[in-house]
Amino acid sequence: MELWPGMVMIGITNAIVNPVLNTAGMAGVAPHEMGMASGLLNVFRQFGTTVGVVGLGLIQNNSYMAHLNTALPQVKMPTQALNGIKDALINAGPFSGHTIAFSARLAKSPFAHQIQTIVVRAFDNGMIALTLTAAVIALIGALAAVLLLRTHQQSQKLDLKAARN
Repeated sequence: MELWPGMVMIGITNAIVNPVLNTAGMAGVAPHEMGMASGLLNVFRQFGTTVGVVGLGLIQNNSYMAHLNTALPQVKMPTQALNGIKDALINAGPFSGHTIAFSARLAKSPFAHQIQTIVVRAFDNGMIALTLTAAVIALIGALAAVLLLRTHQQSQKLDLKAARN
C-alpha cells in the first residue's frame, strides 16, 4: 500500500490550515502579549492533537476488540486455536490484525475466510465508532464557536468600554 499520496495531502492541508489557525488564534491579542499568546496557542494545539489521537485510537481499539470478542466464538474451530488467534489479533490491534488474518499460514486453514471477514468487520466497526465520535466532537466545537465567539464589532465595543473605565 502506498502511503505517500496521503502524506502529501496531509502536508498540503497543514500548510493551508496552520497559518489560518495562527491568525485566528492571535486576532485581538495585544502586541505586548503576542509571545505569551503564541506559546499558549502552540502548547494547546499540541496537547489537543495528542489527546485527540490517543482518545480516538482507544475508541477504535475498544470497538475492534468488542467485535472480535463477540464474533470469533461463532467460528467452528478448536477452542485452543481460536483463543490463540483471538489473543494474537487483539494484541496486534486494528491495523496489524489484518497481517495475521491474511497471512499465508492462516490462509491454509478451512476457517480462514470466516476469520478474515470478522477481522475486516471489526476494523470497520472501529472506524465507524471513531468517525462518529470525531463528528460529535466537531459538532460540539462548532456549536461552542457559534455560541461563545464574539464578533469583531462586539470586541471593539467591549474594548471601548474597558478604555473608558
